Amino acid sequence: MIISLLGILKSGAAYVPVDPSFPEDRIQYLLEDSGVKILITSEDIPVKFENGSRKIF
Repeated sequence: MIISLLGILKSGAAYVPVDPSFPEDRIQYLLEDSGVKILITSEDIPVKFENGSRKIF
């Protein structure tokens, strides 16, 4: 996680923390409003973040 965060910041991108316990509408708003194109997550988090225009890793 730390290495991912440092790589994100060093590349000039932004880090947007999203709590998976948020309601799905709130998560979708955060992702759409911030313009997320790539989402980095772990396998144990349910995929609430699906959208055709964004890559999930």
